[in-house]
Amino acid sequence: MAVWDYKYPNINSSSIVADRDGGILERSEYIIAAIEATNPLTVNKTEIQSVEEDAFYTFAITLTDINGAPLPIANINITSLSGVMELSTDGINFSAVGITQPVFAKALGRVWVSYRFLTAEWDVADIFRLTLSGIKATPVSTELAVQTIIWTDIIIAVDDIETKVDTILLEVEHIHDVDIPGVKSETALIVADTNEIQLELADGGRLDLILDAINTKTTNLPSDPADASVVAGNITTAHGITDGKVDTVKSETALIKTETDKIPATITKVDLIKTETDKIPATITKVDLIKTKTDLIGLITDKETNNTIFGKLYELIKHIHSVQYCYPTLANGIQAVASASIWTLGSYVIVIPTNTIGNPFDIHHIHISSFSDNTVYELHLFSGADGAESFICAIRFARNSNTNQGSNLPVVTPLIPANTQIKAKLASSSNGADTANFSVMYHTY
Repeated sequence: MAVWDYKYPNINSSSIVADRDGGILERSEYIIAAIEATNPLTVNKTEIQSVEEDAFYTFAITLTDINGAPLPIANINITSLSGVMELSTDGINFSAVGITQPVFAKALGRVWVSYRFLTAEWDVADIFRLTLSGIKATPVSTELAVQTIIWTDIIIAVDDIETKVDTILLEVEHIHDVDIPGVKSETALIVADTNEIQLELADGGRLDLILDAINTKTTNLPSDPADASVVAGNITTAHGITDGKVDTVKSETALIKTETDKIPATITKVDLIKTETDKIPATITKVDLIKTKTDLIGLITDKETNNTIFGKLYELIKHIHSVQYCYPTLANGIQAVASASIWTLGSYVIVIPTNTIGNPFDIHHIHISSFSDNTVYELHLFSGADGAESFICAIRFARNSNTNQGSNLPVVTPLIPANTQIKAKLASSSNGADTANFSVMYHTY
């Protein structure tokens, strides 16, 4: 490198040879050459903090020579460049599968890319790692390999769009309800003050009469040059100040009027809201997703009829811990009669009449109190009005030498609406129109 010595301005230092033991210029040339040989290239990378999902971010490195000057594009070689974007959910295992890869470009003193973290590929709390390698640069005369550069951080959520819109609407309402009326009110006051000043200064106005009176008095003053000049000067100064103020007020009033004339005669809140909501994208995936999830969770007040998590928890708790009832209670059981044909259901018998149980309920057990014959039985239960019965459960039981009467059999039924009628039919393995007496145990919700 050539150097210049202010003490010897006529010396062409480009011909000086570096010499550690030479003169001042030769030693200086030696030091500069040594520094250049040690660190001729400086590489810096952009710092990236946590990035938002579906946002664009610029990843770049800068390449400068020893003097801090950016390297020319021709001195930057990216033909062997490799830029790999990878995703990890645990910060340990990274993969580039299914991830859009960045395409780097070079410019004066930099290699860069603008990369978008697509919603379809990235989720909140994912960790990214971008590895950049294979770049070569020529800061002086020798091409050097640039060290591998790595960026890594976490994906965070986008701002809540609905919150932003609500904030905008509040600000717009404040402008409509407070700021604009305030400006109009202040403008009216300024116009009134301006008109008042103009009336004061008009011919015959109060200030005009005062000035005329002063002029009359000064005309009658002795003709002393010093005194007259002082009075006249004061009058001129006062008039100049007043006149300047009026001109300023007129100018400012004209500007305010120009701006207020731009305000529509009526600005409805509907127009303002529409203007802001038109800015919202046609689809808001995150908002829809959150709404879907909250609809699934439901409210803590949900009951058994709500198809939500809270509703089903309520139903489960009632199913396990609510009071169990018996029907008929404190009375003989219901008798069902089988058909005279083997394994053929007999006629309907009403078990629980309509409008008997006033809450939703389900049946947990059936108690068989007596049988008519030693045989195998099958009992079917139905819910609904006459002609619209729906099957809800079935049980099978047997009697052998009258040894198992009084059996209590568990059953499972759907949730039955309040006030629903319950019926039963009986069949048996014999053909003797057998009978069985029974009661049902149930829970309400």
